[in-house]
Amino acid sequence: MDKLYALLVGIDAYQLPLRALTGCRNDVAAMQEFLTGRIPTERLSLKVLVDQEATRQGIIDAFRAHFKQAGPSDTALFYYAGHGSQELTPDLYRDLEPDGLDETLIAYDSRLPDGSGWDLADKELRVLIAEAAERGPHVVVILDSCHSGGATREAEDAVVRQVPRTYRKRPAETFWFASAKDVELPKETGETSSWDILPSGRHVLLAACQDHETAKEYDAPNGRRGAFSYFLVKTLEQLGGDARYRDVHKRVQALVCNARDNQLPQAEGDLEAVLFDGSMPARPPVFHVQSWRDSGWRLDGGEIHAVRKGTELAVYREGALERSPNSDRLATVVVTETGPSESLVEVKQGSLPDEPGALPALVTKLPFPPLGVGLDPDADSEELRRAITASPYLALREVSEASVVVELGPQGLRLRRAGSLRELAPPCPAGPMGARRMSEALVKIARWEAIAGLSNPTDSLAGALRMTVFEWRAPVTNGGAPQVIELPEGKEMRISYGGGKAGRFTVRVENQSPQGLYFALVALDESFGIKLIQDGWGDLPAGSTLWVRRKDGIPAVVPERFFKQGVTQRRDVLLLLVSEQENTDFNLLEQNGLFTYEENQRGASTPGFMDLLDWCPACRDADAKEDGEMAPPRWSVQSQVIVSERQLGPARSDFERGNRDFVNGIDLGIPNGFRGVARLLSASEAARKLGSFLQPPPAAGVDTYPLALAGGLSVLELTGTDVGTVTARDPLKVFASPDLPDGEVPVVLAFDGRRHWRVGAPGATGFPLVIPQLPQPVDGNVWLLFRSARREAVAPEDDEGLPRPLAA
Repeated sequence: MDKLYALLVGIDAYQLPLRALTGCRNDVAAMQEFLTGRIPTERLSLKVLVDQEATRQGIIDAFRAHFKQAGPSDTALFYYAGHGSQELTPDLYRDLEPDGLDETLIAYDSRLPDGSGWDLADKELRVLIAEAAERGPHVVVILDSCHSGGATREAEDAVVRQVPRTYRKRPAETFWFASAKDVELPKETGETSSWDILPSGRHVLLAACQDHETAKEYDAPNGRRGAFSYFLVKTLEQLGGDARYRDVHKRVQALVCNARDNQLPQAEGDLEAVLFDGSMPARPPVFHVQSWRDSGWRLDGGEIHAVRKGTELAVYREGALERSPNSDRLATVVVTETGPSESLVEVKQGSLPDEPGALPALVTKLPFPPLGVGLDPDADSEELRRAITASPYLALREVSEASVVVELGPQGLRLRRAGSLRELAPPCPAGPMGARRMSEALVKIARWEAIAGLSNPTDSLAGALRMTVFEWRAPVTNGGAPQVIELPEGKEMRISYGGGKAGRFTVRVENQSPQGLYFALVALDESFGIKLIQDGWGDLPAGSTLWVRRKDGIPAVVPERFFKQGVTQRRDVLLLLVSEQENTDFNLLEQNGLFTYEENQRGASTPGFMDLLDWCPACRDADAKEDGEMAPPRWSVQSQVIVSERQLGPARSDFERGNRDFVNGIDLGIPNGFRGVARLLSASEAARKLGSFLQPPPAAGVDTYPLALAGGLSVLELTGTDVGTVTARDPLKVFASPDLPDGEVPVVLAFDGRRHWRVGAPGATGFPLVIPQLPQPVDGNVWLLFRSARREAVAPEDDEGLPRPLAA
């Protein structure tokens, strides 16, 4: 962080009919004292608005002007202490609010005696955040007000930081950005202005309570304070400058819940980021154990987070994971009972403190099989073995028995699925640093598979929430609804590019049960990233419906950087997680993928290398319950695969003699008179078009292996070709430079829908592949599969590459 720009707002002196407060200015003073004591003067730009200064327009103007100065290496912090409320959602945004209510902040002049004035609605704050985030700073929003969990105070003596809900019909035109001439809103996507499509800026939110709760005040030693603000500042002072938002949130949550009833502080965003900095140094997946009054210690993860009975965790002192955890280990705990979002734990070894709080915990033992990792002899090293065996998520296996294999390539350590040459992560250098990075990647794969394989064998909530995916065709026009088409149900839903633009989809979630439920739409992508979908999580009242991104649609993107390498498909898995438990922390599921790509609008990117059929989900056993025991909260999970398709183009036709660039890294040597259309496909796409399994049998005992020529593509489709133009004197040649394992050469197999034929002969160094004759087309197509085999196992040197069938 180069500089911290902070805007602190606190309002005590509200005008009638609103009740004045007594602790908000104290909260602002405490936060100001903390910041000035921690941040050097030259790196802190502070603006404070209190009481009469904090009008609605004053807050908006200060927010925009102050944070306009913050650049990519800076931090923008907005802190608010005051009344919160709710108001009716304008019809324009009704799809975003199943309960029909916006959460609001109450400015000094929001509720004047004459009935004039408007609150600062959550959607107005959202646009302010997006505008600030557009310039690249790390944005932090801290709200100590009622209903603040949905905005992105009631004490025991009845002092409440809440005003009654207003039922005034508020026009959308009264939102500040509707009339602002200098604000950039999303570009038009149809015939009419799309200012109703709200932007969303990346930020971290720390909120005093859930959107249906009140934020309570607290009699602190130095005067009246907000309970959330008091314990927040106290925690910030104790944890130090390298704390993560998740650590801060968990401790504050435990302290507030022990001090006040019915107030559960909330957090969202990149919670693994360093406080007021935004950087995200790698660390293992962290849970927290929290003490809850007289009910003992609980883990903040449950069955939805793939936590099972018998899981063991090491518990550390606060901040230990940012220092040296070995000397700060307090205890080992074991999970004795699980619920959807939290678990009971007992101390197995060591001891935990008596005072309330939250302590970080790392998994040390799992009750289900870890991910099997094989080490190729050239990649085997002591540091890599130590890194793998140190993780409970991983186990060393023989290469022949492993799920994934680490091997040494020209660019360093690389990771692939057993039986496949497709790389699952970027190469990393050999040595201690590479071993650490490789083990981190392996843990992400193991966690991804555990979440992807979630199931509940005692699911009694199945069907309570229904997820329906629609292809999004067009935006709102002339006041009508967006054009959407329900996609046919099935294992995969395919969404294709059109007119050079990515297809889009939207999701409808319906609560068909008689009770309110808590849910999250989670995207698991092929790079092993796990992300909550924007606007796709929260509480859903009984009988209500929520549309996720209906206004603009969720782009089904194949990123440009990978498309240039020949990748034409991307698979995302949508999980709908449902729970009866209101404090379910879905943020714990999130992790960044192994590949990163900033232009991707759905989180971490993917090069399309993950084969979903290789899932190894953790098995779950139902624990028997004795008669008369209270039924635990229920939970459910649904999944749907979304396939984004982007066609290679333009396809080459009317080839001329000579070498022609076909796709990055691939050239075809074209025989004289050769005509037709050629496309390079993935094996899965070719199998779908053929309606047949493409895995070839061994040829006379010789095994062949997948060989990706470019970006995971391994099948050449030739359409409309005259096979007679390909001869031994004028052959078809394929030029490529894939990363072949030592001792292997490329092999070309033709497939006629029934049998595989060996065609082509490798050159002295593998490429070019010379194909002197093609089999007859089947339904107008010739299919060529690119494989590899051990050099000593292929045909003799005098093999001319003529077609010959493979025997099973």
